[in-house]
Amino acid sequence: MPRNRNNPAPPVMTKGKAGPVIVVAAIFDLFQIFFVFFWFLGPALASLYCTAKVSSWVGSLWGLVPAACTGVAAVGGSAATAVTVPIGVVMAFAVGLFGWATIILWIALTNSRVFKEDKGAIVRIIIGLIIDEAPLIGALPALSYTTWRLYHTQIKMDKAKLKRYQAEQKADEERERQEQALQYMQYRALKEAQMQEMEAANDAQYKQDEIPEEGRRAA
Repeated sequence: MPRNRNNPAPPVMTKGKAGPVIVVAAIFDLFQIFFVFFWFLGPALASLYCTAKVSSWVGSLWGLVPAACTGVAAVGGSAATAVTVPIGVVMAFAVGLFGWATIILWIALTNSRVFKEDKGAIVRIIIGLIIDEAPLIGALPALSYTTWRLYHTQIKMDKAKLKRYQAEQKADEERERQEQALQYMQYRALKEAQMQEMEAANDAQYKQDEIPEEGRRAA
């Protein structure tokens, strides 16, 4: 019997299974990027406020108001930045941690074998987490990229394992056919040998019976 006949096929990760996890990771990255841009929100808010207020009083004055408000944003934006930056930092950090905790827990509950089979999975997660929680650098989609990389690597590994399994199954089936053919040939050879022995025994018995009959005729 084939040695792998009773062994089930290895589990295989697919893009369909990995898709929802990657999408959720991308959503967390988008929220984190949104809060990271709070670093630049202070000057922008000051400029918009200045332009809206002054233009409502005197009009644009051939572009002088936007130009003046750009200078105002450089000064007044620092005050707004004192509020927006801390909010952005705290929220980006919190969203990042919550996103990583959610994705890691999701993978641990539904696909824990990735940590056993992919030796670099833990290292990639640690590096991605460090990048994701760093100020400003956290705007990079580290969570979704790391999640995609984990599943991409696992899909490639699973495909290779499945291919090896199928090759082994095919080799075992071919080996079984060869063994069955050999057993059939041995069986036929045994039957032919038995038939020859039976024919030889019948011939000997016939000759033994024929000799006394000839003696009686001679007498």
